[in-house]
Amino acid sequence: MGVPLVITPDVHFPEVGLAGAGEVVALQPQAVAAALLRILSNADQRQRMSDAGRELVASRYTWPHLAEQSVKAYERLVGPIG
Repeated sequence: MGVPLVITPDVHFPEVGLAGAGEVVALQPQAVAAALLRILSNADQRQRMSDAGRELVASRYTWPHLAEQSVKAYERLVGPIG
């Protein structure tokens, strides 16, 4: 959707924080609210996070990339395919 994320560690997607695509915060209303307010109050940060999120998805979570990763995993297990 092209927007920054606010997630908790329970989502198991630390790449969001590592890529700068949003914030990973404690599962507490105050922590979630504070992160949302930080992001909503800073247009430049919001845009950087949005851009980082798009880049993260484009570089790691497209079908071609996932297919390539799957083939590599199979090859590690059983040897070259084809």
